[in-house]
Amino acid sequence: DQQHGPAPSRVSRRRMLIGVVGITSAALVFSDIAITLPVIPPGILTISVRIFDLLHAGVDDVVAGICLFLSGIVTISLFVAWALLSLVTNTPRPGSKDRPKASR
Repeated sequence: DQQHGPAPSRVSRRRMLIGVVGITSAALVFSDIAITLPVIPPGILTISVRIFDLLHAGVDDVVAGICLFLSGIVTISLFVAWALLSLVTNTPRPGSKDRPKASR
């Protein structure tokens, strides 16, 4: 029985690595406010500081819009990473009737 594409253990390791990097990045981004506030120069705002200021001022609709926009960017980025990973590993997408091509 001939195996096509990388070994399943390599694919699962790669997906696990992408998940760990995503979770670590999210943890760093969400903890950014505690690091940024004491050292940020006047006139420069990061997204986390802007959200903090808007929540403090009670402007909930703007905060909801910013968070929805960021959620969309993250979703699109994850989909692109997944699509590129499936192209690199030569695996079919879920629901696709295509089978991986035999590599020579």
